[in-house]
Amino acid sequence: MFVNNVSLGAYAESVAIEGYREAKLRTMARAAPDTLALDAAPFDLRFVGPDGGEHPPVQLLLVSNNPYRFDQAGRIGSRPRLDTGTLGIVAVSIRNGAEASQLLALEAAGRLKDFSGWSEWTAASFTVESSSQIRAGVDGESLGFDPPLVMRSVPGAITLMVPPGERPPAVYGLPTASSVATLARLART
Repeated sequence: MFVNNVSLGAYAESVAIEGYREAKLRTMARAAPDTLALDAAPFDLRFVGPDGGEHPPVQLLLVSNNPYRFDQAGRIGSRPRLDTGTLGIVAVSIRNGAEASQLLALEAAGRLKDFSGWSEWTAASFTVESSSQIRAGVDGESLGFDPPLVMRSVPGAITLMVPPGERPPAVYGLPTASSVATLARLART
């Protein structure tokens, strides 16, 4: 189960490095040459893309409760809604150093979707296959899962009260009895 998002590939490898929580950006920058090395074997993450066919190998894969928006300069991403009942899926394939530089430049300009290796779609469920354990950053924690990794949206499983606005700075309120019961039921499955 996850509330916010699951990251696979290079980011998931960074989350597993000791000291990540204390210095996230520094740890990711230090890990990038190894996790995104162009001569390294691609991550063994097999999944179906938005066209229904097997997606080519990726370095980064993000699955979130509700889709993120990636069109604002200087912002990693935001979710205007938390109640769509869908998973947001982003897959990024970087083939060489020039593409890595292009991705960073497009992110700074708020134009990530213009990157040629960018795929983004929504689905009610999503499955990732692999020939070995899948390392995942789950809501910022490093975990390992035996394949297949099956994710699905469960609308209304948790009730959140948030202040008005596109990207709330904090979550307020307490979980309801029904949301706790739903989460407990899901944990048993």
